[in-house]
Amino acid sequence: MVFEPVALRSVLPPGLEQADDGAGFALFYLSDSSNLFPPSSAFYVGVFLKGRDAPDGSPGIFVAQGYYSNAANLEVSRAYSLRFDTGWADIDVCDDVITARGGPLGSTAVEFVLRRLNDQLPLTMGTHQYYGERAGGLTTYSLAFAARLFPCSTAAVDIRPDAPPVLQQLTPLRVTGASYVSGAPLHFSRPRAVASTEIVTASDAAHSAILQVLSDLGKAAAVVAEDGSVLSITTQGRRTLTPLLRGERVQASTHVDQQKLMNLIGEAAHARGDGTPRRLVLHPSPEETLIVQAANYRGGWQGTPCALLLLSSTASTTNTALDLTLLGLTPAESRIATEMANGRTARETAAVLGLKENTVRSSLKVVYDKLNVTNKAELANLVSELR
Repeated sequence: MVFEPVALRSVLPPGLEQADDGAGFALFYLSDSSNLFPPSSAFYVGVFLKGRDAPDGSPGIFVAQGYYSNAANLEVSRAYSLRFDTGWADIDVCDDVITARGGPLGSTAVEFVLRRLNDQLPLTMGTHQYYGERAGGLTTYSLAFAARLFPCSTAAVDIRPDAPPVLQQLTPLRVTGASYVSGAPLHFSRPRAVASTEIVTASDAAHSAILQVLSDLGKAAAVVAEDGSVLSITTQGRRTLTPLLRGERVQASTHVDQQKLMNLIGEAAHARGDGTPRRLVLHPSPEETLIVQAANYRGGWQGTPCALLLLSSTASTTNTALDLTLLGLTPAESRIATEMANGRTARETAAVLGLKENTVRSSLKVVYDKLNVTNKAELANLVSELR
């Protein structure tokens, strides 16, 4: 969309300047969950900025006015930008006609009607850099995404007469393009304060992009500082780590486990050791086994030493072979490892599983490498932790 230049200048805070073409966008979305926020709906109007390009070349964005539903708005308005308020958004799809509405609680401020075209665009991935406004100055944060877009034509744009003043000021002069996407994973970074003259570096966006890739791969992952505070986490990671989360800090159920967990994170954060990912098996409850693997998060997070945690969880069971698959073993390797850890010889294991002895011996070498153990005693110790 293209806005009237004078109106754009009036809605931007000091230190930010609109792009030369006066462009921006309106966005509506419904989210079952993201890495940081509970299920919510959102609508906002963004303005493209001059001289604030993200590392991927896309223009920086300032949200001039926005609304989030439910508890999500408490976090967004508190930490990200004062320009957000409690509100709602809805998207109705009927055949090829898409109607999007949104605004503050209790009223409809805007309504867009689009007509979906037939062609679906190739997968688009990117990391956009956003700027927000708080009492103490500007904030910046990244939003990584992956989506397949349906191009649309615009049938109608209606900014209601009782819409908030900022939205009335930003009634578009013209709409230059529109698109619709069904199901797009989003990954938000946490906001940080930024000077009005500061340009965001590539590393700011890279943090979000790394976690977005892990999320797209279905990985439960989290970046954790050495004091246990969670700096960023994938949606799958939040679900898996729930038994250990106390607010935004990891806390094991016992003092001994907490000490082990903090040692694991500290060693990984400072890259102590030979660089091999470290591993810890926890039992948050009698019904659950949680496997935590920690590696150094190279470069830290905004100057803070931290660890990347990869998480696996399963209901506790006597089927140790199932637990071993969470550590990267194939089902066949897991069965061999379980039998060997139980004290069987390679010949006995081969007989029990119907394999050749040479197959068992060669597979055992692979098992040792994957689990970072060197002998049967270490394998037995690991298996005992899983039980």
